Amino acid sequence: MQFRLFIVALCFLSASLKAQPVFDVFQFQYQYSNPTTLLNKPEGRDAVLNFFQSQLNLPVKISPRDVLVLNPSYERRRINTGSNNLLSPHGPTYKELDFQSLSFTVSHQHTFSDTTAQLLAAAAIRHYADIRLSPSEHTLTPAFALLYSKRTSQRFAWKLGAYYSKEFFGNLWLPLVGFDWKISNRLWCWGILPRYAVMDYTITPYWHSCINYKGVTDSYRLPEEDWFSIVEGQLRWSNDFYIPRTGLMMTVDVGHSIARKFTAYEATRFSKDKSKEIDGFILRAAIVWRVVLNKSFSTPASTVH
Repeated sequence: MQFRLFIVALCFLSASLKAQPVFDVFQFQYQYSNPTTLLNKPEGRDAVLNFFQSQLNLPVKISPRDVLVLNPSYERRRINTGSNNLLSPHGPTYKELDFQSLSFTVSHQHTFSDTTAQLLAAAAIRHYADIRLSPSEHTLTPAFALLYSKRTSQRFAWKLGAYYSKEFFGNLWLPLVGFDWKISNRLWCWGILPRYAVMDYTITPYWHSCINYKGVTDSYRLPEEDWFSIVEGQLRWSNDFYIPRTGLMMTVDVGHSIARKFTAYEATRFSKDKSKEIDGFILRAAIVWRVVLNKSFSTPASTVH
């Protein structure tokens, strides 16, 4: 019975997001980044990054025009800055940093009466901190987003909105501009900038090749009221492989970071230390349970009719 209710919620989501081709129910991913000289100066070649994430998206239908999506997520990020102390030359040495983040997001999407417009509101509570710290008032931060979308045709929809999060370095405000575009039967493009964008090309129903962009702004609480932040862009080329009759998709990405910067704040000195840009080659692997919302998006993944 619960699984049937889940499918009903996905059917509603399909009706309200016709321009968006896919919905990822769960995802496990691992990402490794090793510094390169491609975008670095010779002195900025330390800092190896390991990143793991698991997340779940559960849709819950609450009315004919309203759906909730519950999104718990766990992340683990480990940064080894190497033999050189790039972050804090006058303070503590950060040679290895180990962070974890726990978050829970609730999104409410309302479809208006003409069915071509939707309004999405999301709120999240997040614990971003050193692995040694437990959730507390010093590690928990909120985040909010509001996004209006309008489908102008069966091939295109645009989105406008705003994002806010309380980071340890201050308030982060971002304007959001999104789109869902079916360029041809084989080529799709969707995203919400500056957070992410995807261009997906169908080679065969079982094999898609994609160009992905992702923007990252994360800050983490350290002991003694210190904090650490990472800001970067990621440009990746991925190959997505769909496993028949399972709804599962496996993907392998290669790419590079753009303008990656670390910042460390030491409360006792009231001092911020910024690293030089230390961009790196990126290798990523993931497995996803993907539901196809638009039947013209050619994959053998689970399809909501």
